[in-house]
Formats: sequence, structure tokens, C-alpha cells
Amino acid sequence: MIKRIRTAIISAIIGLFTIAFSQKANAGFSFGAVSAVRSKARQLSNKKDDKIDSIASNVIISSNTKVLNESSLQFLSSVSTQTLVFDDSSNSSALSVISPNDIIAIGITSATPYGLLGKVESIEHIGGKSEINFSQATLTDAIQQGTIRLNQNLSFKGIAYHAAPGIQFQPQATGTGFTITISSEVVLYDADNDRQTQRDQIRLAGQILVKSSSIDLEIDIKPFRRVESLHFIQTTSVDADIKLFSQINFIDISHEISVAEIPLAPISIFIGPIPVIITPVLNINIGANGSISAGIQTGVVANASARVGLEYKQGQWHPLGETSKTFSFTSPTVFAGCAVEGYAGPEMTLLIYGVAGPYAELSSYFQLIADPLQSPWWSLYAGVEGLAGFKMDILGLADLNADMQIFDFYELLAQAQPAPAPGFVLGTGKGLVVK
Repeated sequence: MIKRIRTAIISAIIGLFTIAFSQKANAGFSFGAVSAVRSKARQLSNKKDDKIDSIASNVIISSNTKVLNESSLQFLSSVSTQTLVFDDSSNSSALSVISPNDIIAIGITSATPYGLLGKVESIEHIGGKSEINFSQATLTDAIQQGTIRLNQNLSFKGIAYHAAPGIQFQPQATGTGFTITISSEVVLYDADNDRQTQRDQIRLAGQILVKSSSIDLEIDIKPFRRVESLHFIQTTSVDADIKLFSQINFIDISHEISVAEIPLAPISIFIGPIPVIITPVLNINIGANGSISAGIQTGVVANASARVGLEYKQGQWHPLGETSKTFSFTSPTVFAGCAVEGYAGPEMTLLIYGVAGPYAELSSYFQLIADPLQSPWWSLYAGVEGLAGFKMDILGLADLNADMQIFDFYELLAQAQPAPAPGFVLGTGKGLVVK
């Protein structure tokens, strides 16, 4: 995924002080999503969600595609990323028809919480065990023709989640959304990695309320094993209240962390006999970009509803999206020059057989630009940005260059007027002009 840094606003002060956007250090919190999905898969593998609208039609399955059913899987003793190990007592029927270059498909089980789609590379019989060695296959390896449609309102009720220290997760009673509270103890950047020395830290605090979220996915596979079209949209309504605090002097920063990961229940869609397993995973990301010369404190409240996604058609990628938004703000405290951005928001990724496929991200952000030698000497902007793309090729697409900015809407919220006199100590909201 490419996070685009909004340079249009910041360019207003190029030459006054240097803004260096270094390579993003994605040192985010590490989560164990597999265990959460595995647990949820066991609970829900046989449950039908009446909010799911899914359909598979016009199906032609490749002749070398084999579905491993319950009778053969009862002898499955272990699964790794590239090997299935069976007891030899299972060798008689189901496994005997599997050969190298076959495509094997497995649905949701306790051993395969994301399902599995693999291309058989070799079969070995060792010490009373049969080992099927495989590589990752694509949907077009298994399916010659078929259309998958999925439309689902996401539910966050009773889910397992993973959160960094200082993060609180609270689902809504209805299950349609949730609140993430980011305490002021969450450190976005720490120059010396010592939490006790706070003057070299940048902190982002606040609250993110995801009021609702839904996904709409359609994949159309035509003869000759090619993806004719793909349509992916995430619809989200988010209220974000974010504040940035820093006492650090003279730093250029481009840093993002993930503070929460929310894996949802896997979804099974059958294309003929083949179970296609789709698992939505929602991450909450926070970050900051820009340059800071001295301490600052500011923030905004953004209310946004948006549709973010992309479409693949006739060999080309196209953005899909729209948004509505409102903003309010906290008057900044500024002690010297800066050109800094803080942002937060949800990123939805669809895993297909556990492989990261399409994603959509909606970020609310603010930008504070201050220079004592300019008039106005500070300006506060706010905006919402939509990004979408494809992380890995599980579909068999020839062109995966799909990362794109769907929209970036921003506006000037407030600015100071006039410029401070020489020797003036900059402070909170001096000469505030609201736009």
C-alpha cells in the first residue's frame, strides 16, 4: 500500500525550512490474527449470516481442481504454509486421485481457518505419512468461468480483537460499529525509545467511532482463466477526534503504526463445489508526517461517510469513491515553525484464502503549518483521504499495479492574523480567524 503524503499544502513554506519525508517506518504493533480467526472459524463455520448476500454463477471448474472433503480431511494430521501431512490410512481413495499440478481446495476447518487453495508440487510417502507439498494457487488456476458476488454489512459483536497498550475497544450494542479510544499514553514516535523521557516523543490521542461498515465485492472470471472484471467497495461512516502532542525539537518524521487489528468471521462462498473463503480484517492506523521545530499541540474532529474502492475492467484499474464530511478543531498551540500532519482511520483488507487481496482505507487528517516570518503565521487544515488497492495477487491478474488515491478532500479551518512581531512568543490561538 502507498500512503501518499499531501504536499500541496505544505509546499507553501518550501524554502523557509526543510521538510524531509523519509521512508515510512512501519514499526506497528504486531498482532496474532490467525489465532483469533481460527477461534472464530470454529464458532461460525456452520452458521449462516442472514446479512450476507453472496452468489456464485455461470461456473466452469478446471478439470484438475480437487476439493478435499470431510472424509479425507479427518486423516489430516498437520498443515504448514506449503505442506499437508496425512496419515497413510487415508491413502486409499480421496488422496489417490491427487497428482502433481492439481489444484486442491479446502474450506474452513480448525486446521485451515482461512481455507486453502494450493497447487500440488509433489507427493511423498514418508514414515507412515503422506505429504502433499504445494504452492499458493490463484482463483483462475481453479476456475475457468464464474462470477462471485458478496455484499455484507459487517458485524463487530462478539469478535476477538488485538489492540496495542493504551487502546480501548468497545463495540456498539447493535454490533454495527465500535469505538477505539487512544489514550495520551500511546507514543507514535520516541527518539530514544525510552518512555520515561517524554520531551523526545510525539503522541497522538483521541477517539475513532466507526458507526457502520459494509463491503461489496464482485469478481467475474471468463473462459481462458482470466479475470474479466473486479469491483470492490467499502462503505464506512467514521467520526474521528484526533490530537497531536509534541515537545520534540527539530525533527523530520514520517511514521505510521497500527494500534488495533479486528479480524472478522470468515465468509464461505461456493463456486460449484469449490469453497472460496473471504476474511475481512480491519486495522486502525495512526501516523504523522512532516517537520517540527519546537513543541506543538493541536487537533481536529472529522465526521466522514465514504465509499472507497476500485474497479478492474478491460485490463485497466479505475478509482471508485465518494465522501461527505464536516470538521471542527482545537486551536493550536505553536512555539516555532512546523509543517506537520497527523492522521488516523480504518483500513479494511479482504483476505482470500488467507492471502491479502483488495484493501480500502479512509483517513481523517489535519495539517498545521506555522512560520513566524509569514503572514498568517499559522494555518490549520483538515481533510479526508481515501486509498484503495491490491496487496497480493490471489486472482491471477496480469497487472497488479492498483494502489491509488481515490480522493483527497481538504479545507482551511483556521489561521492566525496578523504575523507576530519580532520576539513575540507564539501561543494558543492568538489572532484566530475562523474560515
